[in-house]
Amino acid sequence: MNRRKFLQGAGALGGLMIVKPSVAFSYAANSTVQYALLGCGKRGTSVATSFAKNTQARIVALGDIFPDQLAKGKQHFDEINASLGFPAIDDKMTFHGWEAYKALAANPNVDAVQISTPPFFHVEHMDALTAGGKHVYCEKPVGVDIPQTRRALEIAKRVGNKVSVSVGFQIRSAPPFVEVVKRIHDGQIGKIASLSGHYNAPTATYPERGSMPQDEQRLRNWLWDKTLSGDILLEQNIHVIDVCNWVMQAHPVKATARASRKVLQNFGNINDNYEVIFTYPNGAEFSAPRSSTPPGTSM
Repeated sequence: MNRRKFLQGAGALGGLMIVKPSVAFSYAANSTVQYALLGCGKRGTSVATSFAKNTQARIVALGDIFPDQLAKGKQHFDEINASLGFPAIDDKMTFHGWEAYKALAANPNVDAVQISTPPFFHVEHMDALTAGGKHVYCEKPVGVDIPQTRRALEIAKRVGNKVSVSVGFQIRSAPPFVEVVKRIHDGQIGKIASLSGHYNAPTATYPERGSMPQDEQRLRNWLWDKTLSGDILLEQNIHVIDVCNWVMQAHPVKATARASRKVLQNFGNINDNYEVIFTYPNGAEFSAPRSSTPPGTSM
């Protein structure tokens, strides 16, 4: 596929952004949303906990490929539900295995599903869940390559206004960023010629898995696997790219990049340094600076 056409066309992913809950769910603002978590790792648990504590979402179902993570998730959310005056999650609403997402898609007692599985599986899970009439909150990135992203765009066209599909670009809702970008758009710093984006986060610690089978180790340590994660720039720094697109009110028309693996010695094949320059329609350039640290997220 022509890179320029893809970079321009990818702007349609804006159709996957979040909308007001009252519109998305067709419920009154104070109605309870029956919410399910697919992927009970650290990130998924943290985000779903925030939904439970700060919105009208009630955690009623869980799904995970690993039984230990599913059990840990149930214990955690049973405690959260108890603190909020809700009953524990019914054992029949916990789904284990590769096809847990299909069970959630078919369950009439689930309104919305949070996809917190490895990025490689996001589009497949999103496709099935939206086809099952579920509203979806999907962690970024929505896909790990061009074919997956094109499939996500087709899903967006298919669902239209029938269900809400949102991707985790939460920075656009952060008050400090909203104010900064507003001032830039108001012209307070003049015309933009170039941007330089930096993403600072704690270094991720690689969890050793002992004699665990290699396939299982890949799935549990997916952040260090290029196929499953999309690599450092996509999985982590997509937030920086999104902010720059927001600032520029456009999407890049050209990208020049290089990356390599020079430092990391642990299991996996992700790069540990990269440099990317994006060119925008007005000629301005954004530089994603060279990085020499592992991605800054924990699993």
